[in-house]
Amino acid sequence: MSKNDICEKVMGILKQILDYLPLPTYTEEFGERLSSIEFVTFIVEIESEFEIEIDDDDFELNNMDTVEKIANLVTRYLSEEASQ
Repeated sequence: MSKNDICEKVMGILKQILDYLPLPTYTEEFGERLSSIEFVTFIVEIESEFEIEIDDDDFELNNMDTVEKIANLVTRYLSEEASQ
């Protein structure tokens, strides 16, 4: 799966959660737009969509405040799973 494909899927999930706000670009920070419940819901949806489990060490808003950062994180997890 390409990084662009991952970004598109992340944007789709984000669109469902931020349906009342304009979507950010891939590099625009959106973390401040999410309530804590929305952020947790977003992460659960990311884990479900990509069949990954995000470690507690990575579960910080500054690691996941742009679509690009999330795509990089997902790519890393998918790469780690493929190498096992």
